[in-house]
Amino acid sequence: MLKEKKKKTIFLNFITDVSPACDCYGHADRPIVPDIGILASLDPVAIDQAAADLVNNEQGLENSALKTNHARGKDKFRDIYPQADWEIQLNYAGALGLGKRDYELIKI
Repeated sequence: MLKEKKKKTIFLNFITDVSPACDCYGHADRPIVPDIGILASLDPVAIDQAAADLVNNEQGLENSALKTNHARGKDKFRDIYPQADWEIQLNYAGALGLGKRDYELIKI
């Protein structure tokens, strides 16, 4: 389905108020990192990888759900959910041909 829409679909990620749990919850906890911005891409896998990298490269906020991985470059997602491997979905999406995890970040 996505192959038919190649270069006709744009993907947007708003990296704001990054809560420690799914947005589908009826409540939100304190964000784990400061607001980062908005990403746009024609590749859904690359944009999700870039978003994860940007979150992990931010300084984690104190008094949030983060326990130990506050430093830049530390995996914020594994800190909160050590039993979950968030990269599985990106690897699988790449294997399905939905996109690639490589990206070029252009700041504007």
